[in-house]
Amino acid sequence: MCATSVHKVIKIKRIINKIDFIFLNKAELLKLTNSSNIIVGVKKILKQNKKIKIITTNSKNNVIFGSNEFIKKIKPPSIKVVNENGAGDALAAMMLYLFSINEKMNYILKTSVACGSYYASGKSLKTKSDFLKIKNLSKRVIVQ
Repeated sequence: MCATSVHKVIKIKRIINKIDFIFLNKAELLKLTNSSNIIVGVKKILKQNKKIKIITTNSKNNVIFGSNEFIKKIKPPSIKVVNENGAGDALAAMMLYLFSINEKMNYILKTSVACGSYYASGKSLKTKSDFLKIKNLSKRVIVQ
């Protein structure tokens, strides 16, 4: 599930225990959890749903991935942002695809964040060449 706005995200509260994946930006997460900190918000959701995977974007800052196993900070590569609209959707699509084909976690996190960054830089995601550029960009993503 991808949240659509800070005003609509509160509707998710009733069904949070039925969600497998949720993609939120920082403002949506903080509103949903009534938190002032991303990590605290992620932990609140994980207490409610042990099976959920939470992905929180924070513009050009760290992406936070949370699951029952761990919480990771992912530092995106430095890029010139042209347009952030759709970057979170690109990240979500890549991540769901990579999970569906059972890739390794580190590869999923790095490639997904690189995909969102690539899209935010104004590049399209249409060809195999674009995917190879994303793979190369993923080498500059740091998972902590």
